Amino acid sequence: MRPQDVVIPSQAAELFGVSPELMRKWIQRKGVRPLGKLGRYNAYDLQDLAEVERDMRAR
Repeated sequence: MRPQDVVIPSQAAELFGVSPELMRKWIQRKGVRPLGKLGRYNAYDLQDLAEVERDMRAR
């Protein structure tokens, strides 16, 4: 995994064009587990969040 593949929710939200609050809700609904922490923020695999984004938009 490359460093650019690890993101915090606000970075993913910006990439996907949604609010950080909505991204966090999607993460919680889908039960995505963080890889760890980046400072005080949970860090996630960008590919996992991309799957969540596709899933949630397909509804």
